Amino acid sequence: MRRTVWLLGLAFLGVYLYRNGVVVWPFLFRSVGDFGNHHEAGQALLRGESPFANWLNYPPLLPFLMAPLALLDYETARIVWFLAGHACLLGAALLLWRPLGGDLAAFVAVGAVWAFAGAAQESLGLGQMTPLLLLLVAWAMQPARSGTALGLATALKLWPGVLLAGDLLASRWRALWTGIVVAVLGVAVPQLLLMALTPPPWGPLNSKYWMGTPAPLNVSIPATALRLTYSPSDGEVPKDWEAGNHTALRLPDWRWAVSAATAGVVLVAGLLLVARFADPGNRVPLLASLVALALLASPIAWYHYQMMQFPGLAWLTADAFRRRAWSRLAGVTALEIGLTRPEVRDLLLAGGGAGRALLPGLLAAALGIVLFGLLLGSGRSGEPPRRARNPSRRHPGNPPGGENCMDLRRWLTATLASSRIEDNSETPEHGFQSPDYDTRDRSPFPSPGRDAIARRGRLVPEPG
Repeated sequence: MRRTVWLLGLAFLGVYLYRNGVVVWPFLFRSVGDFGNHHEAGQALLRGESPFANWLNYPPLLPFLMAPLALLDYETARIVWFLAGHACLLGAALLLWRPLGGDLAAFVAVGAVWAFAGAAQESLGLGQMTPLLLLLVAWAMQPARSGTALGLATALKLWPGVLLAGDLLASRWRALWTGIVVAVLGVAVPQLLLMALTPPPWGPLNSKYWMGTPAPLNVSIPATALRLTYSPSDGEVPKDWEAGNHTALRLPDWRWAVSAATAGVVLVAGLLLVARFADPGNRVPLLASLVALALLASPIAWYHYQMMQFPGLAWLTADAFRRRAWSRLAGVTALEIGLTRPEVRDLLLAGGGAGRALLPGLLAAALGIVLFGLLLGSGRSGEPPRRARNPSRRHPGNPPGGENCMDLRRWLTATLASSRIEDNSETPEHGFQSPDYDTRDRSPFPSPGRDAIARRGRLVPEPG
């Protein structure tokens, strides 16, 4: 069995490295992508210039994060960032295995999602921050460290602040306040340093861009609502849609108001549903459902942001595999393909035209709602998965750590029975007891394992 698991793990790793390494590598230097702007922001900071002068549209922590890479030439820095993205992705996979159950089902789910899902290729090829955010979210699914991780993620990208609602619902006040303090400091301290060290501008040149863009690859519900405010003539793609990828985009205020209002409505409605149906004690589906909600409600959620859905997809995959629910597993696989694979998006956009440009956003919003609902339901459908234990390693003299109170009582009862066996075995005349003496009748706690212990000690005669 162990050999099979190793071979399966190597197969998953090989597919992952081929799809996200070998295939992506030739695209690293064909265009500067997002990393080119990030690298330039770090260089501007080192020169004592404002990193926002070149249309940077991130919180102020990013230039300081990029400053060490700015000491390197662009090609070297690009390779380092590419390798760091892989380290974040693989680190997130390792962190998620135990919260997903720590068993074979969790191993298969994480391996399959990381190897075959899409979105990671574009994030790595563009040099996005998404792999780092995924690592922080996976880190936040370890309950003892959630506040710091979510605070850092919020300081880097703002929208992960929605995930702090999970600590609020679970009444984890220390983690909640830690996340808020880390997020505030992660924004305020870099902002003050920029104001002290560089000339203006000290913020994005077009902060209204954060209220949404009608670019076709912005696939949130507010973006879809924003695109529906246009009436394309002759089916042509409006110019605002084509220019929507650049932060210099200018829109009438009423259109940005439509996007912001839609985002607020979706967010409030989603949080009410999470408060009503989610299980605050089941942390993985809770945070995964909040990720799905944040991507649905955010005014800007690019197509490759769907990589943040990996933990939720892995949770549903592991649950279906563990229950041997093959039809459900097929449905989750179809959901993963529709949400993350770029081939689906390219198929929808084929042929051009405004009608086609609407389809990726509509499909992503619909599938995102389905994923959100499945995660809410899975959190209430049963107990969180537990790591499989090997019964052959259990001994009545060793307490089964991490199990419930009934297991502890069984261990105590078995330990007492074992001690009686040892005491009686010292005296030959006590080698056998009357068949009327049955330990099963002397303890109020049922334990199938105690029967076998008693038989080995000859306290109970062998059946037949």
